[in-house]
Amino acid sequence: MWHFCFENLNERASMALASDLAAIIGKGDVLALDGDLGLGKSTLARALLRARADDPYLEVPSPTFTLVQTYDFDTLAICHFDLYRISDLEELFEIGLEESWRDGAALIEWPDRAEDLFPSETLWLHFEASDDTNARKLTLKGPDIWAERLQRVCEKRALLIKAGWGDALCEAIPGDLSPRSYARVCRLADDEYDQPDSIANQPQHAILMDSPERAPGPELEDGRLYDEVAHRVTSLAPMIAIANGLETLGLRVPKIYGYDAPAGLMVWEDFGAETLAHDSETPNTERYQATISALAHLHDQTIPSKFTSDVGQHNLPTYDKA
Repeated sequence: MWHFCFENLNERASMALASDLAAIIGKGDVLALDGDLGLGKSTLARALLRARADDPYLEVPSPTFTLVQTYDFDTLAICHFDLYRISDLEELFEIGLEESWRDGAALIEWPDRAEDLFPSETLWLHFEASDDTNARKLTLKGPDIWAERLQRVCEKRALLIKAGWGDALCEAIPGDLSPRSYARVCRLADDEYDQPDSIANQPQHAILMDSPERAPGPELEDGRLYDEVAHRVTSLAPMIAIANGLETLGLRVPKIYGYDAPAGLMVWEDFGAETLAHDSETPNTERYQATISALAHLHDQTIPSKFTSDVGQHNLPTYDKA
């Protein structure tokens, strides 16, 4: 049985997590939202439905009295249930509880009224009070199949929360042949959710890098491993040390907002989407000159044999002809 716990999830971070969940749920999924009154079940459900609709202003009435509200999105029908007023199991059949996940997906508040009817693959979201009155403890629990779908999503959201970007939404950046992947994270800025003063003057975009540690490879014809021959790093810790080292040498590097080195995740400053060229054919002279100046500055420094950081030491390799 898989589980993941968020110890202090505020309302804005809960809404952002809902957008993560909205991107991965599909036909047959049941999300059981369990917990006492006022702990944020409806807030998460509403945010998930709005994220799936890609409409922050989608009207999402509470199903407290209607028992169920159905949303027919282009790719998936989602039924939002509130079973608080259920007193007879016959009512569950009348409102189409079991049919909901056969034909689409279901979000179910007060699931304890009918949990014997749920499929074994149900994902449970258990809300509890936290020591922080403005936050909640949320535990996700389900069969191991959910680990494959949600473990990395939850690790990323946990890091964003720890780094002060818990309310940010993630948008994947097209990748290349690198094993790493990137997302641009953006703080919620809809009029409905005005930003608090504590973050109003902070950067509103950042980069989330996903770089899980991997074994060196591939093997060359002579038996050597290419990563070792080319001195390519295969984990996150050396990248942090190199960034710190370049900064001490007077270069401008992206500010690191937070990282989880064992997980291979880092949140750092977004330098934007500008390139060295205005377009595919017209180089930007000023940008090239700035790049050359930075390289010249680096060439003029005394380079140490190693860079250090709070996650360890990275010995700078000596490149030879091979």
